[in-house]
Amino acid sequence: MLALSLDLWLDHSHHKQSTPPEEVQTLERFAEVMPPPQFLQSFQRNENKYLLWAGPSAPWYLLHSGPPTYIFDDSGRLIDWTPDRGDTPTFDKKWGWEDTPFIPLDEAKSRFKPRVR
Repeated sequence: MLALSLDLWLDHSHHKQSTPPEEVQTLERFAEVMPPPQFLQSFQRNENKYLLWAGPSAPWYLLHSGPPTYIFDDSGRLIDWTPDRGDTPTFDKKWGWEDTPFIPLDEAKSRFKPRVR
């Protein structure tokens, strides 16, 4: 029973860490408050540019099948996310970024930022 409680607490803790705070809506702010990404990928879908941010994976003992994953539009606004990409195949199908280039965080910040009006 104690092991189950510990597993539930650890899973809840990881989910809480991977949930973006409600006030965090931009890539710039996201990079300040969230754990560093495992990797970033830029991709295009329906002529729109997007950025995929793959967060740190859960510890192996939580048995997550994928990292938390966040999607930003070309203005750097957070528009979608999932706490465990491996458990949400509809997320992958919706965004479809396979075989897209990896980019460094500095480049992502310069390419995916608010538009000047």
